[in-house]
Order: sequence, then structure tokens, then C-alpha cells
Amino acid sequence: MSTVKEFFHEYIPDDAELEEFSRWAFGEYYRELDQALNVMETWNHLHSDKLQLKESGVLGEDLPAMVKVWRDTLA
Repeated sequence: MSTVKEFFHEYIPDDAELEEFSRWAFGEYYRELDQALNVMETWNHLHSDKLQLKESGVLGEDLPAMVKVWRDTLA
């Protein structure tokens, strides 16, 4: 099983920044998300107005897009 932080570490290598992203993207219980489907469903529940993830999506495209949405909210 992978954790949210493991999914995104490649795109956000700084631990403090990764923690901030994880809380923003998935809420306080992000540590309990351990499967890609759960990550997708939680993201869509919280952020589908910004980016709608689909089951047929490609992680290599969806993960950096999710990080970009977060970074855009910081700007």
C-alpha cells in the first residue's frame, strides 16, 4: 500500500511543503488514504470544481496536475 505522501513525493520533495499539500488536498485524514481510488474520490469530493479526476486517468498526468492546482491557489 502506498500513502498520499509516497504518491506525491516525486512532485513535492520538501517534507513540510508535502505535508501542507496533503492537508489541503485531502483533509485532516489524508494519512488514512492508502489506495489510488480513495485518493481520487477524496480529491474529487474536495476539489472537483478545480480539477475532476477520472478512474481512467493516468497517475503520471493527474498527480502533477493536482500539485499545479494547489500551487495556483497559493499564487
